[in-house]
Amino acid sequence: MADFGAGWLYIRYLADRYGSSITNRLEATNKVGAANVAAVTGVPFDSTATRWALSNWVAAQAGFTARPPELADTAGHLPRLFALFHNLDPTDFRLAYPLVPQTASGTGVHLAGILHGGSGWYVRVLQGPGAAAFSLLFNDSTRAVAKAVAPRLDVIRVR
Repeated sequence: MADFGAGWLYIRYLADRYGSSITNRLEATNKVGAANVAAVTGVPFDSTATRWALSNWVAAQAGFTARPPELADTAGHLPRLFALFHNLDPTDFRLAYPLVPQTASGTGVHLAGILHGGSGWYVRVLQGPGAAAFSLLFNDSTRAVAKAVAPRLDVIRVR
């Protein structure tokens, strides 16, 4: 069910950006998957998928008005929907918005876990004004530099 929900959210994002007729345009081609999305939108799939993933978090950030337009949830779907679900059924929908990134701070941030193909990992690194820079290193489970994957990193400054 989660895959269907994510698919619906992605198509909803595309409809907000490229018009409600996008579903018809996607069905009117002989292409499938990522190639179809790229052909219909004129934007590489990894760009629309990355912007969509980031917009999922940015959409619920109250007072965050400096967002690029491609990250705005123009129809306000996610915050409103999840708040409604939470109000109707707080047992199954414990949070008013379910995407709560891990938070880390300092120059020695270490996060471990599994990043499944096609998914994202949201982390909020808190750093004070004038704090030392930090580096990001992607390792595999043996702590060797990850070479089998090409992780994509998106950074958005909140303040």
